[in-house]
Amino acid sequence: MIRKHGKSERSKAIKNLDILWSKAIRTRDPICRKCKKVRSSQAAHIFTRNNLSTRWEKRNGLGLCFYCHIFWGHRNPIEFTEWVIGEMGKVQFEALRRRTKELYQFTAKDYEKVKNILGSSNGETKE
Repeated sequence: MIRKHGKSERSKAIKNLDILWSKAIRTRDPICRKCKKVRSSQAAHIFTRNNLSTRWEKRNGLGLCFYCHIFWGHRNPIEFTEWVIGEMGKVQFEALRRRTKELYQFTAKDYEKVKNILGSSNGETKE
């Protein structure tokens, strides 16, 4: 079905939450977590954002510079994964991995809840 009036409310909500999540990650990690030399210009997902169950969880994100995100993380996924495990610990990594496997259908209330968590004044999620 072709929409006459642009994007759906759901896609607008997703885009807005993606922006809030990115800002929250870059606020938490102002310097690249990998090289620790450059300002973190990008918020990188540990597990793909295709998983709605963890797409907007702060523990699924890292502030990285462009180089460390694209030229290191995406091009060296095994090394990236090993480094992430070292950063967050194996137990936390495995808990996050299990959470990504959960199927979840977001409702309008869920989007609003995530928006409130990510948009809170201190940027901390209430996990």
